[in-house]
Amino acid sequence: MAQVWQPTRLTRGQLEERRLFAEPFLWEGKLSSTQLAELCGVGSSAVRNWRRHLRELGSLEATVASGPPRRLTDEQRAEIITLLQASPDLQHYPDQRWTCPRVRAIIGLRFDVWYHVDHLSRLLHAWGFSRQKPVKRPLSKTKRQWSRGLRQVCGITPKVRRAL
Repeated sequence: MAQVWQPTRLTRGQLEERRLFAEPFLWEGKLSSTQLAELCGVGSSAVRNWRRHLRELGSLEATVASGPPRRLTDEQRAEIITLLQASPDLQHYPDQRWTCPRVRAIIGLRFDVWYHVDHLSRLLHAWGFSRQKPVKRPLSKTKRQWSRGLRQVCGITPKVRRAL
């Protein structure tokens, strides 16, 4: 028997499509597990699992992959978003920036949920916040004042142009 089903990539949708392709053959019961496995490009143990699943649930349609439960409630998330939309407290954060470690500390201290900093950046993006890079600019108002301060800090002596 020639192999009919041979996808190049097995996404979740393609896996379901393959199972649904095999479902009528399973209902008919004319093909053995080995024959159906060869037809679908899977092992015979997968076909046996499909038979069992079909017998127990009546269908080979995909189930919802819910993932782990959320660690924060909707109210807690709304409170965090409201807090982040406001500026940070000047006494604690004089540079007025929300960084992932700071947000992690706020969430952890307030709700006792401690996210990893890398995961928190993904959560913040999902909540509608974008990554902000601080603009690097001199603290002084003019470049001349900034460069003068830099020379003083670094010990750089300026080249003096002498008039001829």
